[in-house]
Amino acid sequence: MVSASSTPLHADDDVKSPAGDQETDVTGTSQVGVAKMDERVENTAAEAATKIQASYRGFKSRQDIKAANTAASKIQAGFRGYKVRKQLRENNIDNKNGPRSQGSRPQSANQNAEAKEIPAGDIEERSATKIQASVRGYLVRKKRQTERDAAVKIQAGFRGYKARRDVKARRQQQQNK
Repeated sequence: MVSASSTPLHADDDVKSPAGDQETDVTGTSQVGVAKMDERVENTAAEAATKIQASYRGFKSRQDIKAANTAASKIQAGFRGYKVRKQLRENNIDNKNGPRSQGSRPQSANQNAEAKEIPAGDIEERSATKIQASVRGYLVRKKRQTERDAAVKIQAGFRGYKARRDVKARRQQQQNK
């Protein structure tokens, strides 16, 4: 038996109640309630973590989709601009060749005839090829820029190291004199 003193209690010790001579078991049913409560807290924490993770994944997916849509829009806009500039160049070349002969059809009629001659699938394939080429060119330029930036950082770091080494050597020379 252990009475209320300054000695530490262990799980298998019995403690006397200050109210009387009744013994109380510390490892009794009160710990079962605590264990159940801990289990409920752990389950609730796990469920909360799962909900947070699911919310974040949904958020991240929506961001990725938005970024992909923005990229696709930019690619499409770039191709449309290319197409319009090409058409303007062709119109300027036609205008530089001089006035049209009386027997020729107007420009819009010529374009309609040319469009009818090229199958729709071929136009889509050419368009897709142009878009892909533009994207590949962009990615290559971006990669080269990243490599240049990395090289500049490495060179700057080395130059700094070299300058610090030279300064340290000069200081040592001055101290030795």
